[in-house]
Amino acid sequence: MNKEKVIKLFKDGEVKTNDRVFTRLVGGFGDDKPMFTIWQTGELLGLRTGDIREDFNRNESNFEQGIDFIDLKSANDSNVSQKVVDITIFLKNVGYSQSKLNATSNWLAFSYSGMMKLVKIATTKESWDIYDKFLEDYFKTKAENEVMKDSIEKEIKALIEDKATLLGKSILAKSETDRIEFARMVEDRNRRIILLEKTQSEKEIIAKVQDKINIADNLCTGKHDYDIGKFSKTLGIPKLGRNKLFEWMRDNRILDSNNIPYQKYMKYFSVANIPTGNGYVNYKTMIKPSGIGYLLKKLEKDGKLINKSINDILEELNKTA
Repeated sequence: MNKEKVIKLFKDGEVKTNDRVFTRLVGGFGDDKPMFTIWQTGELLGLRTGDIREDFNRNESNFEQGIDFIDLKSANDSNVSQKVVDITIFLKNVGYSQSKLNATSNWLAFSYSGMMKLVKIATTKESWDIYDKFLEDYFKTKAENEVMKDSIEKEIKALIEDKATLLGKSILAKSETDRIEFARMVEDRNRRIILLEKTQSEKEIIAKVQDKINIADNLCTGKHDYDIGKFSKTLGIPKLGRNKLFEWMRDNRILDSNNIPYQKYMKYFSVANIPTGNGYVNYKTMIKPSGIGYLLKKLEKDGKLINKSINDILEELNKTA
């Protein structure tokens, strides 16, 4: 850690989600920027701390240190012992025991962009629910989102103009020292432009998946169970009709050889008894609304290209429900 890097941590009120209350922690990414710890993340997403760490480790190349995450434990350096004491005391004061701290190899903390990436990696029901509910309140982004794009574009434009001025000055500089200083300032503007463009890109990505965010409640509270054959048609995935979809679910150990869900996946399906008329009963597996969200994420992870929005899929299904 840079010796001059001082991590200031403090509390900034509470944010509620359903029956849980989270203390908003601020610092690490700037004095006024909220952060979310690895332990909070596990509680929010309904996962073990170890699961969060494994998700992060598998996808670490997609996370940028200092922008998406920081490791508070990495401050454990002999040259910054005072800061280590302060961080440890702070974490204890907000409810983390010494045994919990000792048991966690990395005291990861995530920014808003880092949490967005973790939510997209997770496959739990909670990860859908919190997209546009809890996190925007916690990170205070609701009011900012409306003006973010405009302000970023203005800042990028100003930096480009400033860079052009500095380039001109470097050409006209009379000494090598001045030329070096102007070159350093130009590089600084370049770095800030790249960072702002990255932020703008992430905002645009989030906007593109907004339909998935807004439909989350319907996926969890819908009243209909749907025929899997009709569901496969609405997906519009080439060579993934009803039989192939059942085969894919069997291959992924979601359904058994009789197309009945394994116990851990029963929450996503229902099984109807269909009398045959000759004393026998056939079983028909139907997909629940909550299962639609789960299967779509699973299919996308498996490289299946879905060209329809969740809104479109549900609308088509509800026409024939």
